[in-house]
Amino acid sequence: MKRKQSQSPEPSSELPGKRARSTSSSSSSSDAPRKPDVAALRARLAAKKEALRRAKEKAQQRQQQPPPPPPQSTSTSASTEAALQASQQPPPPPHSTATGLVPPPQSGNVAVIKPFPGQHDQTPASEQPYVAIAAEGSAPPLVRGFDPRLGLPRTAHAGRRRRALNFAEPGSFIERAERQREQDAIRAMEDKMRERRVRGVTLLTETGTDQDSTSTLASRLRTRAMAPVPSVEWWDLQFLGESLRRQEEGPSYGSLEDPAELNLKRITHLVQHPVSLHLPTAAAQAQSVADTPLPMIKAERKKLRRRRRADALAEERTLVLLGLAPTPKPKVKLSNLHRVLAQEAIQDPTAIDRQVRNEMIARQSAHEARNQERKLTKEQRKAKKLAKLQAGAEKELVVCVFRATDLNNPKNEFKVRQNAKQLCLTGCYLAHPEYTIVIAEGGPTAMRKYKKVLLRRIDWKAVEPTEVDPDTGDAPDRSQNRCDLVWEGTVLKRAFKEFRGFRCPSDAVAKTRLSQQGVVHYWTAARTFKPSEAIPAGIDD
Repeated sequence: MKRKQSQSPEPSSELPGKRARSTSSSSSSSDAPRKPDVAALRARLAAKKEALRRAKEKAQQRQQQPPPPPPQSTSTSASTEAALQASQQPPPPPHSTATGLVPPPQSGNVAVIKPFPGQHDQTPASEQPYVAIAAEGSAPPLVRGFDPRLGLPRTAHAGRRRRALNFAEPGSFIERAERQREQDAIRAMEDKMRERRVRGVTLLTETGTDQDSTSTLASRLRTRAMAPVPSVEWWDLQFLGESLRRQEEGPSYGSLEDPAELNLKRITHLVQHPVSLHLPTAAAQAQSVADTPLPMIKAERKKLRRRRRADALAEERTLVLLGLAPTPKPKVKLSNLHRVLAQEAIQDPTAIDRQVRNEMIARQSAHEARNQERKLTKEQRKAKKLAKLQAGAEKELVVCVFRATDLNNPKNEFKVRQNAKQLCLTGCYLAHPEYTIVIAEGGPTAMRKYKKVLLRRIDWKAVEPTEVDPDTGDAPDRSQNRCDLVWEGTVLKRAFKEFRGFRCPSDAVAKTRLSQQGVVHYWTAARTFKPSEAIPAGIDD
């Protein structure tokens, strides 16, 4: 029994918080409950009591010290007298705050300490030094754990009233703008009247009369010569006939009695009835979008073909089910012969084999016949190719300028001229003694093919047998002959109507040829060209 009492903690010395923590810790470990350390608790309590005792002694020492004497001055200021009067007045009533009634500040030493949990009930008020100091003054009794006299200092923001939202009334700004406009109009009117007065005084001094300035201005306006009103306005003369124009008294609107006398040829639909542009409707826009084909990739084309064939097969089967079309014969091949014609193949296999082979030959012949019907003729293929080349030139017109060292080879000259005509190109080539310039205009596709001809296919170093001298056997040296692309660009319209060739013995003749088409700058670019500055051809293999 004694052991249990010694181990149990004293209720007066243990703190509530410590007890809760020790209880929770002991409940968490069920195997070995932890015993409270009574010695540590007693030592902590003794230290707190010692701190309270020292604080009490310091407070008593401050009370025993005499207050410092006030400074001696010959004359008492108004502020000192106001302070003495304020100290003699009774204290103001307490004011209310969000936490309760707060008494006015009192003179004297006031100190409050937050008590420890569980100490108010065991420690008497006489042993609490700060409570004793507060009790000596005229302060009201303290609330447990709260001193209402301790509050935030009153600042400039404390007494400021919170502003509310002030909305502008409807039409207030409009009224303000109207008043401003009225003031501006009145000011402008005053300025105008002032100018009129000054102008009237000036006119009065000039004329030497006593008339008003306004009457003087009116008299001057009346004396000004005015042009007579014409009988027919000038913009209507072109619509009058010859008989009305040749009248002695002149044409007039009153003499116009017969509408046949008008010159109706001058009245066109463009003047009287302009073409009205209507906005396209939603249906028209949808139709235009539907009419414009979109390029499809290979997978999309195959999918569309499968769908189209499936629809055709479904329609054929529907017609067969409705009795509107005969049942198609089975497609018999050597691979499915015994599966399709089981009984017939067993009875007479030779005849069935001959029949199947004949059907296969008939199907192949029908397929080739259909292809032959769809095949274009030579003229149709040529027209189709020309249409494609012309369509490409209408979308984009490309110009290329080439420079070749020598074009005396008749075979190369024929290739340059004939390929340009076959690709629907326009331009010319100018054979100069030092070099040759080739100018070609056409579509992107045609120009790409023509660049391949001039830069790859033609052998510029070749020598024809006809060029060899039969007597001496000498042949021209073309080992350094080459062809380069000088310039390539896009233009708005063609400068040449066809492709032709010219022999130009001098620069003046070549410039004269190109000046007629307004493309002398092509010759200048080729003249100053250097082989090291050749641009890449950009030809796809």
